[in-house]
Amino acid sequence: MQAHVRQSLNEWDPIGIVNDADDDEYEYDSLISPLLHRLHARQSTEQLVAWLVSDVSKDFGLTFTGEGERRLVDSLQTWWAETTGITPTGA
Repeated sequence: MQAHVRQSLNEWDPIGIVNDADDDEYEYDSLISPLLHRLHARQSTEQLVAWLVSDVSKDFGLTFTGEGERRLVDSLQTWWAETTGITPTGA
């Protein structure tokens, strides 16, 4: 599960540093556990996007529109539901 979330975060790559170099592969690992916990807790898309925008803005000092974050959350929620059968609140 962690590998899938890591891959999704690296594809999202909001600060644009993940490339073929292994050094950058783990840049977003601090988000994996909180994301998995929030998915398990059935947080809504809006809750997850708000947390992600807030957390990443705070940690990386960037401003986000929420569009890329919504795509990431939608993708992770779909994968989570298919993998675990747990759907987000309001789905």
